[in-house]
Order: sequence, then structure tokens, then C-alpha cells
Amino acid sequence: MANEIYNMFDKTYEDIATRNSIHPKFKLQLLDYYENVVDEITGDISVDNSGSISNNYQQGVRRSISLTFIDTEGRFLPDSNGNLVWANKKFKVFSGLYDVNTGNTHWFSQGVYYYSDVTSQRTGSDRLTTINGVDKFGKFGSELGYNQLEATYLIPAGTKVYDAVRGILDLDIGNGYAIDPIEPILDPQYMDEVCPYDISKSPSGYLSEILIELGNIIGCDTYYDIDGRFHMDSGTIDFSYSNKSAIWDFSDVLPEYMNPSISTNFADLINTVKVVSNNTNDKIYEYTAINNNPASPSRVDLIGTKQTYIESASVYNTDRAKDYAEYKLNALSILQLAISFSCTFLPHLDVNQIINISDSYYGYNKERFIIQSITLPLSFDGTMSITACSIASLPYYESQN
Repeated sequence: MANEIYNMFDKTYEDIATRNSIHPKFKLQLLDYYENVVDEITGDISVDNSGSISNNYQQGVRRSISLTFIDTEGRFLPDSNGNLVWANKKFKVFSGLYDVNTGNTHWFSQGVYYYSDVTSQRTGSDRLTTINGVDKFGKFGSELGYNQLEATYLIPAGTKVYDAVRGILDLDIGNGYAIDPIEPILDPQYMDEVCPYDISKSPSGYLSEILIELGNIIGCDTYYDIDGRFHMDSGTIDFSYSNKSAIWDFSDVLPEYMNPSISTNFADLINTVKVVSNNTNDKIYEYTAINNNPASPSRVDLIGTKQTYIESASVYNTDRAKDYAEYKLNALSILQLAISFSCTFLPHLDVNQIINISDSYYGYNKERFIIQSITLPLSFDGTMSITACSIASLPYYESQN
């Protein structure tokens, strides 16, 4: 009996993904308010006009989707009267690989989305509907047009950051329902952190700006994951990257790795970040983070000092100035040596994961990279596009032998 296996990276999946012939599959689940599945679609994706998912490592909205369906019966026509597609409705997307030997399908979640716009087209005998969507963070911002502030929104100094986050998630959108009823995943090491100053947003701003500022205060990535759960995770810390296992090994002698190109913008190389507090307290706190990593190609003793200066209200003591300066130096350093390439369909990949690359032309021997962006084709014969950045440029990273 055929099985459906979800979000499991194992040897069986790896063997299927490296076969000469692979068989991608796609599935869309229509969700209710609490994200229970109310309908499932697997066979109506247009082969000629399929679409893609764009996934970028950043604060806020990370994923967007465009997907075209064969819609002979008008099933996907937008309709507020109980149809599948309308404003404020959610759907979840999976991509996977079918195993012709066993009949099993290995599925990987690709995010939970709201519809942003829908286009239906009738040309001759063709009936096509294209949906565009963004991940759930779009509900807080201009991407979906919800939650624009009509009055000043104030979070007083001393409020616990996570209390403020939960308060925003629980806000009524105007019809008696909270913005997000799903329990968030919040890094426990910051559970007692408080807002060091009043956070105030004026009318015409969006709640998304407040959530991102709250994440920046404690140095956390703020986003929705592949299963539609809100996250605040400890941000770009290269010590954790150095101990992370690679999720895939790419090599110029294997067919999964195609058409690589590298780029380095020398004008944008940064190896020193000075952070200074600009809150209303009388005392000024500051710290300068410097890249002196002997393995880094952008270290100070090799290319000289290239500094950026940052003033921030989130700096409220010396330790916070140090943490924030190092966080920003890591974030800027991680973008300095980038590689872009195409690869065969590997649906388990996600941004902010480690991959190894071996490429004799570029002199890489299992060089460790962090995935920054992925374009995942929702088609049966497409290739993925990946941009990744070298860990070697990080200021404190110690090379792993």
C-alpha cells in the first residue's frame, strides 16, 4: 500500500532525489480559520502555466506564490458564497517526489498562504485560473491590506516582548476572529526580555512594522515557517552555523548542480559595525564589532577597515550594544560572497539552511554556504534556482575540517 511521508529527510528520499528520472508532485490544501483541511487539490495544476514559489531569508514576509489551475468547471473562480477562493481564506502548499518503485510520495511543506489576487481566463476551450498569494505575515502589512493603523499604536516601555507579540496575534480583525489563532513558536531564551523604550507607530503604518521592530529589539528572526507557525528565533549567529549539519552536498561532478555563478560587490564589503544608542536616556551606550577572523576574506587586516555606523533606540545597555553590533556585522557579512546556481527538484531545501558546495573551477571543496533565496518551480520538469552565501566571510566563524 502506498504511503504519504511528510517533511522527512532520510536515505530513502535522498536516493529518490538523485535518480536519473524524478517525478515531482504538488498538492494544495484549502484550510479553514483554524487551519484544518477542508479540501485538497492534487491533479488540476496546469502543465503549461504552472507557477512558482519565491522564498527569501528576511524579516517579515518570506514566501510568495503564483499558481495556475486548469479550471474547466469554475471551481477556483473567486466567490464569497462558500467557494474555495476569496479574501481572508488560507491554503497550504506541498511539493514532493513520487517513488515509482514503491508508490510512496515524500511531501515537504512549502508554507501557508492567503490569496492576494486571482485572475480567471477563458480562451477558446481553455479555462485557467491563476492565484497569487503571500505567507501569513502578509496579514499584518500592506501585502494584503489588513491591519493598517488608524490611531497611534503604543507598546509601553517595560512590556514583555512576547506579551506584546501575543497581543498583536490575538487582535480582532473586525469580525470577531483573531488575526492568528495558531500558537506561535517563540525562542524561550528571550521570554523575559522587555521593551526598553516606548514603541509607538502612527496612523497609516502597519502592525508588521511593530512585529519586526520587536524582533529586532531582541535580535530575532521574525517570520512564518513552512507549516504556517509564527516564529521569533535567535538571529544570524555564526557560532550556530558552524555546528549545523549541511542539508545537501552539491558538486560539479553531480547532475543536481548546474550553471553556477559567483558575485562579490567590493563596494559593499563591511567588516566593522559601530552601534550607538539614541534613546532618551542620559547615558550613551556604544560598541564596535570588528571582523578579525583570520579565515574571512573581508577581515580588517586584509582589506582595511570598512565601517558602517548605526544609531538604534533598541540599545539600552552595554551588553545590548555588543549583541546588536555583532548581530548586524553578521547580517552584513553573510551577504558578501554569493553564489547562484540551478539544481534539480529538491523540495526539502529551505532558506537559512547550510549546504556544501564542491566546485573545482571556483576552488570549493565542501565549502559551507547559507541558502538566502530559493525559487521553486511548481512544474513537472522545472529546475530550482538558489542563491547562497559563504559562511567563510562571517567575522567569528571557525572553519570546520
